[in-house]
Amino acid sequence: MIDHVGLEVSDYLRSKDFYPAALAPLGIDLMMEFEGRIGGFGRESKPFFWLRQGEPAAGIHVAFAAPDSDTVDAFYAAAIGAGGEGNGPPGLRTHYHPDYYGAFVRDPDGHSVEAVHHGETRGGENRIDHLWIRVRDLDASRRFYETVAPVVGLRVKDGSANRFHVTGASRSFPLVRDDPTTENVHVAFPATDRATVEAFHRAALEAGFRDNGGPGETRYHPGYYSASRRPAGRRCIAAADALCSRRAANAHSRREPDEVPPRRDADSAPLVQHPPRHALGPAACAASGHWGAGRA
Repeated sequence: MIDHVGLEVSDYLRSKDFYPAALAPLGIDLMMEFEGRIGGFGRESKPFFWLRQGEPAAGIHVAFAAPDSDTVDAFYAAAIGAGGEGNGPPGLRTHYHPDYYGAFVRDPDGHSVEAVHHGETRGGENRIDHLWIRVRDLDASRRFYETVAPVVGLRVKDGSANRFHVTGASRSFPLVRDDPTTENVHVAFPATDRATVEAFHRAALEAGFRDNGGPGETRYHPGYYSASRRPAGRRCIAAADALCSRRAANAHSRREPDEVPPRRDADSAPLVQHPPRHALGPAACAASGHWGAGRA
């Protein structure tokens, strides 16, 4: 249900050292890079975790799917060895469910990062397992997701009094009324085609959410088709990728709707691809939408 996630970091080079070491047990490595300050991490020719030099993200938790508990153990050891701070050693967390096996660390900027195994392999792409997003106005956030989630095949589900969940076929992530509010993060949702991207943008626009970029192709790579909405000051983008193996960083700047957009990094900067390289499969049409939590 999540195409990719991006965080801003205070020192890109420091994070670039930390994450390849921490995520190596999960088979995740740096794959694409812009100008030495934007990097995409992933596997099998798809980057799905992005870092960008900027103001560090706040209030975000990102959990990566692990194929077994041994991999969770290896992630924790690698992350600590790379300079991460322990935030919960490997073990069962039965308050989530009986087979929930996770390990938690903080990266150099204090972001909460986890590897988790659920006792069995879940359906879908086992990359990003879940997020934890903190919001100031739970009702406003819920109105936004009730508007756009159905367009990309997701739904909103009740949680406790201070949270709700955005759910897909096999995964979900919560939005929680809590501090610190999540900032400087974007989240991308898959869609099926350009028409879905346009419907995403249209639904949010008609509901009164602020425009952050209408549907259209970008120069991140051929076939990248996107549209952007901002709920309560947060950036929200839906995009379609016709060539999933040639993704580039989604380095959209934060701006007010009436501002002239700056030239994007992908318009001017060369894309550096890092090994290992994987054979490219057939061109696939996968749309993605981003939700970026900026200041409200």
